[in-house]
Amino acid sequence: QTCALPIYAPLLRTKRPWPAVYDITDDWLHENVPPREQRRRVLRERLLMARADRVVVCSPALAADRSRSRQVVTISNAVDVDHFRSPHTRPTDLPSAPVALYVGTLHRERLDLDLVVQAARHLPHVNFTFVGPNALTDGEEAPLRSLPNVHLLGARPYAAVPGYLQHCDVFIVPHVVTPFTESLDPIKLYECREIGRAHV
Repeated sequence: QTCALPIYAPLLRTKRPWPAVYDITDDWLHENVPPREQRRRVLRERLLMARADRVVVCSPALAADRSRSRQVVTISNAVDVDHFRSPHTRPTDLPSAPVALYVGTLHRERLDLDLVVQAARHLPHVNFTFVGPNALTDGEEAPLRSLPNVHLLGARPYAAVPGYLQHCDVFIVPHVVTPFTESLDPIKLYECREIGRAHV
């Protein structure tokens, strides 16, 4: 049994005939949530760290933090090299060049929305394009949608993602710098490295 999200921690309170692995991909203890939810997350984390047979993390920051309480195993993220290197046609909904592309979930805990707005205003000739699930509220999304050179395309199938990466001009990761984002090992960086795309 693998627990990738702490919400499954209660499963470890009962007897189980199989080993359990706690797979930590994001440090949700650093996400900005109400105090009550934060207390729940801390309790779940303690239970998982105490009862899981193995704890796996994906980044050096997570390893440094979690290894203070027990032994952990670091397994970095990776991508399907052939999938991202195989040539794809240019997606029909990709705006005209130059395109600055972000692929990933649009979430206020990750994206520096003010930075994106400032960059889009400063570079009106660049089409800032976002591909991925949109978890922004209407209020968070409104400043982006007000700019003609910002394009929120929404989620796309995994099979289609290489086409966007291969035909953009630069790949951007405009994350806020917080303990939460510093704990990440972004898969998107591995993706753009495999296709040889510049990234900032």
